[in-house]
Amino acid sequence: MADLIDPTKLKSVAQLAVELGYNAQYFAQLAAQKKFQAWRIGNTWASTKEIVQEYIRVTPPPGPRPKTSSTSPSQTRHRKNKKSP
Repeated sequence: MADLIDPTKLKSVAQLAVELGYNAQYFAQLAAQKKFQAWRIGNTWASTKEIVQEYIRVTPPPGPRPKTSSTSPSQTRHRKNKKSP
């Protein structure tokens, strides 16, 4: 049987993320990916603070991002050799 949630405790995931010091768009993405229990109400994802805090508690933080090279792909293209006159 599904756990019952008190609808008065629902807040937007974006609002919860900001309250907890996280990026609102990232947490909306997590909700859409069903990483934690959330409900779509119109154009907004909603959940409870307890559910989001539990997700944060049990999920390890992401590792460091890979470093990107300083050269862009356009800089790495080989130029055609010009023929000598």
